[in-house]
Amino acid sequence: MIPLTACFDYEERVTFLPGFSGSIDFKYSVPIDKDSGKSLIAFLPVTHEDIEKRFKVKPDEILDFKAETFESNPFLMQKVSYRILFKDAKQLETLLPGQVQILQAGGKLRLDRSFPGLESLTEGKQLRAYRIAYRSILEKLKDHSMKFSITCPWYYDMSTNQGTLPAPGTLYFVFPLERTVTQEKEMNWNIEITANSAPEEVSKTSLMPADHHL
Repeated sequence: MIPLTACFDYEERVTFLPGFSGSIDFKYSVPIDKDSGKSLIAFLPVTHEDIEKRFKVKPDEILDFKAETFESNPFLMQKVSYRILFKDAKQLETLLPGQVQILQAGGKLRLDRSFPGLESLTEGKQLRAYRIAYRSILEKLKDHSMKFSITCPWYYDMSTNQGTLPAPGTLYFVFPLERTVTQEKEMNWNIEITANSAPEEVSKTSLMPADHHL
């Protein structure tokens, strides 16, 4: 039950460059084992070595790694942050936690993610039967969340079924952790991005002299 009962905070920022290469910035605080120093949240590693194994990347492909340990009853916590670069959007299927599917055709990219509900968890039936016993868990989880942001060139088109689009090329989505033990069905998050030509490229094209035939 550690993944459900242990509180953690998670922030993720995916930055797409033209051509859909880019970077992922991770920042999270998770409970760790006091003896081994390893994360108690399996999909969120805290040591440089475990990050390499989790994402199957080389040491020099993990940028700006920082780690800080602090006490937080009843767990020892570790706060880590780092950046990983990707050359192909398809790599996000292994770099992002959870179930992720990338579909790309030409200048269009679709990113599908899912967050499990009780029906997809092995503890689901037990949680439904003993919901009262988990009130204390809900109290611990209610102030914690997973925060996601995606940015791309401002002249790209972006749409989503979750979160907000506060500015061109910017998406924010906050997933409260308490929903991991309250929602029955899994939640799907779909993002579609269409690459458009940069405004200056369009201007240059429109100014090109037309071919004249004598």
